[in-house]
Amino acid sequence: MALPPELRALLPTALLLAGCQAGAGTGEPPTAILHAHDEPFRAVAAEVCRYARQGYSHVLIAPAQVSAPGPEWWQRYQPVDLGRIGGRGSAADLRGLTRRAHGCGVKVIADVVLNHMSSHPAYRSLHFPGLSPADFHPRCTIHYADGNTMSERRCWLNGDLPDLDPNRPAVARLKRTHLRQLLALGVDGFRFDAAKHMEPADLQKLVAFGR
Repeated sequence: MALPPELRALLPTALLLAGCQAGAGTGEPPTAILHAHDEPFRAVAAEVCRYARQGYSHVLIAPAQVSAPGPEWWQRYQPVDLGRIGGRGSAADLRGLTRRAHGCGVKVIADVVLNHMSSHPAYRSLHFPGLSPADFHPRCTIHYADGNTMSERRCWLNGDLPDLDPNRPAVARLKRTHLRQLLALGVDGFRFDAAKHMEPADLQKLVAFGR
C-alpha cells in the first residue's frame, strides 16, 4: 500500500526537524534528509537544488536495481537483477542526479535492497540473473517471538520474498557489484533495507565496502 499523500507530505518535515535537533549545539550544519519516496531520478534532479535552499543536506532515493515490474512503490523493494541499474531511471539518469545534487551541496543516499529478491511469478524457479536456487536459504517462516533472531535472518521475508544466502560466492559478488555501480555513479552513501533480517557480519562487510 502506498503512503497516503498527507503522510508523504509530513515525512520530509519530520526528517528535517530530527536533523536540526541532532545538530543543535554542535557547531556543525544539521543533517536533514529528504526521502524522495519512489520518485524518478530525473524528477529528483530537477528539484534537488530547491531542496538545498530549503535546508536539506541529503536526499534518499528509491532503490536503483532492476526490480519487479509494476507501478507500486513496494515493487522497487523486490529486486530481480542486482547487476543492472534500472529502478526509477537509468544509470545515466542517476549520474545526472548525483552531479546536480553535488553541485548544490546535497549528498545522495541510495536505498539498497540486498536481503532478498522478488516474489514475482516469473521468478518462482529462483533463477535470477547471476543466481541459482542454491544461492537462497530454504523457505521457512519467521518466528518473531521465539526469543532469538535466527528465523529473522534466514527465513523468507513476508513468507514469499526469497532470502539470499550471504555466504554464497555469487550472492557476495552481486552485492559488491551493485554497491560498486552506485559508487561509480556518484552515490555518497547507502541505506540498507531490511537490515534486521541480514546477518550482522554480512552487514558489517557491506558497510565497510562503502567507506
